[in-house]
Amino acid sequence: MSNETLGALLDRIAADDALCHDDQLRPLLTAIVEALDAEQPDERPASAPPMVAGTVALVRMIALHVRRRPLLRTRRIVDIIDKT
Repeated sequence: MSNETLGALLDRIAADDALCHDDQLRPLLTAIVEALDAEQPDERPASAPPMVAGTVALVRMIALHVRRRPLLRTRRIVDIIDKT
């Protein structure tokens, strides 16, 4: 999944509703939301902190970021969460 784009991840989740409720995705989704929030602190969605949000809420937070910044769809997940 490291080379998967954010758009591909969202498309995969949209195509399989079970993934939207898969708690195994929470660590990855949380890392993505935290990284996106850090990039745009003034545009942070008003919601629960990512570490306590459920899988569906995390997907929605990511989708909101992508709606505000459509070019995020083309970024690789590894480039979003790996800031070292």
